[in-house]
Amino acid sequence: MKTYKTKECLGRISAYLVATNKPFNFDGFSIEFTAGDAYMLRMRLDDPRLARVNFEII
Repeated sequence: MKTYKTKECLGRISAYLVATNKPFNFDGFSIEFTAGDAYMLRMRLDDPRLARVNFEII
């Protein structure tokens, strides 16, 4: 499990996280969530736009 953070496509990412019941933090500027490699792969396959988002691993 890794913690990911991004400032790109916040609405689309938050909608996907809510739809998949994944908890996340939103501070008004960026979204941060914890996920495994399988979840990230599934997210990229489900939504090609999210596949182009640059996630920072913290």
